[in-house]
This record gives sequence, structure tokens and C-alpha cells, in this order.
Amino acid sequence: MFLNPDRGHLPDIDSDFGPTRGSEVFEHLNNLYGKDHCCNIITFSNLQARAIIKDVCRSFEIPLSEVNAVTKFVPNDVHKFNELLEIKELKEFFDKYDRVYRHCEKLYGSPRHHSQHPAGICVLPFPVTDIMPVENATPTVNEMVGLMSQFEKENTELVGGVKLDILKLSNQEALYNQMDVLKKEYGLDMTLRDIPLDDDKTWDLICSCDTAGIFQMESDVGKGVIRQVKPRNMEELSAVNAFVRPGTSGLENYCEAKVDQTKIVKYHPIIDKILAPTYGGIIYQETIMSLIAKMMNISFGKADIYRRALEKPNKKGNVELVEEFKSECVPRAIENGISKEAAEKIQQAILDNAGYLFNKSHWQKCRVAR
Repeated sequence: MFLNPDRGHLPDIDSDFGPTRGSEVFEHLNNLYGKDHCCNIITFSNLQARAIIKDVCRSFEIPLSEVNAVTKFVPNDVHKFNELLEIKELKEFFDKYDRVYRHCEKLYGSPRHHSQHPAGICVLPFPVTDIMPVENATPTVNEMVGLMSQFEKENTELVGGVKLDILKLSNQEALYNQMDVLKKEYGLDMTLRDIPLDDDKTWDLICSCDTAGIFQMESDVGKGVIRQVKPRNMEELSAVNAFVRPGTSGLENYCEAKVDQTKIVKYHPIIDKILAPTYGGIIYQETIMSLIAKMMNISFGKADIYRRALEKPNKKGNVELVEEFKSECVPRAIENGISKEAAEKIQQAILDNAGYLFNKSHWQKCRVAR
């Protein structure tokens, strides 16, 4: 599912390219859709607490030594400026320099400067200048000067733009370089699509955690998950990738059930079929969407709306959807023949695992383009 008619807004389109290919992609999009229909996206850096205190104090000519002595107490994760009054040293400073506090509170969070988003590109069905103010973007390697929106990415979507993230990954470039080495040194004229996915020596290498330079798998967290899962196929490697992400739980249960499938908890044939590929665990966005759709007897698209709300339950507009899911899921599941006990357990499992889940890699359908 790419476009969801129930979603209400367009999805982001993320694509991975080597670090030197991003500008080529931008040029291609300009040639494909027209230069006046494409633009890079602006991004703003906002005034943070420590910096704004120093800037305001500099304007009021407060001694730098005094300012440095107090700004060291400013935490990195300040949500509201008035939180600083709870810190003794800062409160004493602001009591002494009340006008500094008043100016800082007003200015906190304001844009400090702007730059070009490193990956964001917007494509519109009409000329960009019909709907957005623009400036010249950073020239590409071929010195093509495009446009850059003066709207941030969220607002480019609100005016009808499709946002693409052209990610520039060094790992991708390394793969292409290896293809060139194989051709030059060994005469193997092959592409990434020619690499077999069932090579035992490769799986042995992965399971040994010799994964330096492998995207998502080279970190200590990634290696730890590999040691537990011991993947021997793409389905299990996809699960490893998901367990590396925050918001996914149940790794121990997954590993136990992989070895002994009698340990997979059974709920109902409808539910069990959805959870079978992941040994009873909820580790993908699509898993949650399938469970919600079947339990509540709704479309896959409507289930995606609930999933997105559960991912960020406190976000504006999501609170009502989360409460709706909590109150209606179990009764509807019972109407669909699922026992109350099983429905309550699955609902709780969905709530427990509805954080920042990964979408499943449909590797069977993936095609790598160079």
C-alpha cells in the first residue's frame, strides 16, 4: 500500500542514493516535471535556551564571565523557557536581571537562521511560485540553480506538494564501489540484483557479527540483536532490522518461538495467521494495521489512521482516535468471533508496541537502481 485514500495527506517518499548522487536526482526531477514545478526545502534553526541567554546578555552588556558561569546550568532538553526558573542558579540570575528573562522568554524558539534541507525535495502539480515564496537553492554539482521554498516541509505538504527525501548514504556508494572492483579485478559484470540471497557463507558472516559498514547492523545494538536472532534468511534479517528500532519489543519471545514454535501464544485463527511470520510478535507497522483491520472489521487504510495515532498518542488530533480505538476495538473484535480475553490481550499488545515501529522490508519486490 503506497497511497491510502483514508489517510488525508500524502506520504513522504524516501529513497536512498550515494552521497554524490543527490544533486543528479534533483536535476532529473527538474527535467522530468519541469524546473518551475520542483524545489528544495528550507529548514530553520531555532534559538535555544543557552544561546538566547548569551545573545540577550551580550546586548545588555552583562559581564561575559557572569553569563558563562550561569549558562552551564542550562539543560540541553528545555521544552519551555520558564522551566529554567526551577533551577536555583538560573532563578537567582533572572531575579537579578529581570529584563533579560523577559526578552529571552519572548525570543525563545524563534528562528535564528535558515539553511537548505539536506535531503528534502518538493514536487508540485503547478508552478512553485504560484503558491510559495522561493529563493535560489544551492547550485548542484553541474551548476544548475534550482529553487528553494520558504516554507518548511510540513507546510509544503499543506499546499499540495509531494515531499521526497533523497537520502545520501555512504553505505550505498560503498556497494557500487564494490561492484566496480569485482568487475575490474575478477571480470564479474554483475549488479546488486544478481547477488544471491541464500548464500550460506554470507549468513555465517552476518551471524558472526562481522558487520562493519553494513547499514543498521554495524552498531552495538544491531550486533546484539543479530546474536540473539541468528538470522538465516531475509525474513529474519528484516526482523533484526525492526528490532534495532525504538518502539519494538518482544525480542526474547521472538527468539524463543523461532527455536520452539510450540511457545507461540495462540489467540484466534484470524489473529494467529497475521502473527505467524513473526512467531507471534508485533514488530512491524503492517502487523499492527492488519490486526486492527481484522479485529475492528475496517479497511487497511482506516487501520493505518489508528496506527499513526497510536504511534504519537499525545499529538494534537490523535487523542480522540486513541480513545476511540481503546473503547471500540474489543467490542468489535467480539462481534467478529474473537473471545473477549484474546481481544483484550491483543489490544494491549498493540498499545505496548505502537511506538516508532519499522515498516516491513518487502525485499521480494525491491529493485535496486544504480
